[in-house]
Amino acid sequence: QRFLRPSVERHTWAGALSLSALVSAIRGAPAILRKAAHRNGRRNDRPETAHRNGHPEWPIGMATRNGRRNGRPRRASVLAQSASAKHAAGMATRKTAHEATRSSEPTRPSAPARKPRNRPAPAVREEDDGKVRHLVLCRADEFNTITPQLRDELVESLDRADRSAAVRVVLLRAEGRAFCAGFGLDWSTRPGTTDSRTVTAQNRPTEAGADRAWDSIADLAMIGRFAEAFAKLNSISKPTLAAVQGWCIAGGTDMILNADLIIAGESATFGYPPARVWGTPEAMWVWIARLGLERTKRYLFTGDEIPAPEAARIGMILECVPDVALQSRALEMAHRMAKLPMNQLQMMKLLTNDVARQLYAPDRSRTLSCLMDGVARHTQEGMDFIDRSAIVGWRNAVRERDAPFGDYGERRRDRDT
Repeated sequence: QRFLRPSVERHTWAGALSLSALVSAIRGAPAILRKAAHRNGRRNDRPETAHRNGHPEWPIGMATRNGRRNGRPRRASVLAQSASAKHAAGMATRKTAHEATRSSEPTRPSAPARKPRNRPAPAVREEDDGKVRHLVLCRADEFNTITPQLRDELVESLDRADRSAAVRVVLLRAEGRAFCAGFGLDWSTRPGTTDSRTVTAQNRPTEAGADRAWDSIADLAMIGRFAEAFAKLNSISKPTLAAVQGWCIAGGTDMILNADLIIAGESATFGYPPARVWGTPEAMWVWIARLGLERTKRYLFTGDEIPAPEAARIGMILECVPDVALQSRALEMAHRMAKLPMNQLQMMKLLTNDVARQLYAPDRSRTLSCLMDGVARHTQEGMDFIDRSAIVGWRNAVRERDAPFGDYGERRRDRDT
């Protein structure tokens, strides 16, 4: 503007400024500015300078296509590169100083390595035999009694089998002399534990010294977790087959009667002795679906044991076979079913289970059964049974309960004598 004004003023003062002369003067202004900038040893190409001088419409920077201006790189790019180089150099200097400081510090002793926790032996083992997935209860020394660990591992194993594209049939079997002798008395009768079936944490004395009443909802949630786990034998999309030997009583029937098919050895024994005191089945619908209403009442009104030949005759199980042929017969049946396409097996199970749901309402039956199981464990007779077990021990209390009927353990004892 400083160099433009005299040129304009010269024409104006002379009174001979024409329109074309004025346009020529304006067009020549950028060249004048560049020459002046070179003469003064600086560049006047910053946008803010042009705006401050009141000419925002002038071309700013005068950039060429290759991003260079008058043969030199843009000032902003040079400054940015310079700043980046200085920042990187500063960071490297600080990093070197920090590492030198750390190296001069005394070395801290490392924390001692944690000892690996002793994990319990598995309660359920998985084995594959072609398209058949074996789930093996493997706590033979404890008669495969039910524990929270067994419950959780059974759920996980069934879920994995159901998701696997290589598995078409699930075969549930057990090691040892008993398939499952019910809930373990070692943990389920311990007061104050989360999964205890006797006195839960809600029943312990309060700080004020008063005993709280039994919490039916907490009990329902506790026992319901076991019932839901066993129900997966029925609810997964693939067929489940069980091979039963020895004892399968009380909680063992809660589990196994949910399987689609049951084959038992001739020495196997079923039954629900807690029906006499201190319990009810956790899913009544499976009893009625298999035995019918009248036979279910006959065995639950007495708690009598059901030998395997009788169980097969009344429809509680599919077959009773010689003990030595149990595993081979169960495996033969599993492989025979596995010859069908997976989708056919799943459709057949979906259709048959749908009829059972319409007839027996399994979810509602399971909820009421679990609630009544808790009630039975907290009646006066149930509490008396607990008190007696505290005096003579649980196993002796169970024997005293069953002795008048002469079955289960009492019948085996009579045979031995």
